[in-house]
Amino acid sequence: MNESQGQPTLSFPSTASLNAYASSPPLQQQPQQPMGNGGGNASYAEPTGTSSVMYSMLGAAAGSVLTQRMSGISSKVKEFKDSRLQNARDWKQFIGKREKYSLPRPSDTGSRVKENLQYFQTNYFILFFIFATYVIITKPLFLFLLLTLALITIYMNYINTELSEIQKKIAYGIQIFVSIYFLLSAGSSIVWLIGASLSIVLLHATFHVPTSTDPSTLEFGGGSEHNV
Repeated sequence: MNESQGQPTLSFPSTASLNAYASSPPLQQQPQQPMGNGGGNASYAEPTGTSSVMYSMLGAAAGSVLTQRMSGISSKVKEFKDSRLQNARDWKQFIGKREKYSLPRPSDTGSRVKENLQYFQTNYFILFFIFATYVIITKPLFLFLLLTLALITIYMNYINTELSEIQKKIAYGIQIFVSIYFLLSAGSSIVWLIGASLSIVLLHATFHVPTSTDPSTLEFGGGSEHNV
């Protein structure tokens, strides 16, 4: 174009300049520094591989602790079974025949009840457990409430014993609420359970002839008598 007319002249880059620009390495974008409080440099997150390894290690440790806790619970249940349930008397002896029952004298009633309670205590406990199971099965809400209480107790005492104070307070609050609700909703059932169990236990302990005074269990002998 003619410069005398006041028009600007357009200039294009040469081929050598374009080739030099194309062959130059691309500019690397600098990572942005995160803003920290007080002008300090904030630490970057660890690589994904390291985080996954740490999570797997934490999961394995938690699984090991849970396994130890569950084994402790099972050992306690086995200990209770070995120490208590094996002391149950023979149910044929517990029920007995008709001649195994008699009306005690007023002076012997207390000693008879005490002796039977000590001798058949495990059988009485099993009867109470059977009645309680019947009440729980017929009332699904009771089963849910008791399971909730049991799970909270097991979690606090065996699975995770390092809860914070606020977590312990929340757990105790839930236990208190569930316990009060259970007592309010199961009042009549609890009265029936206790009444039925006590009635059967006291009747059996009162009229069942104790083993120490049962003539069929006494051993005679040791000497010979001469008829005069």
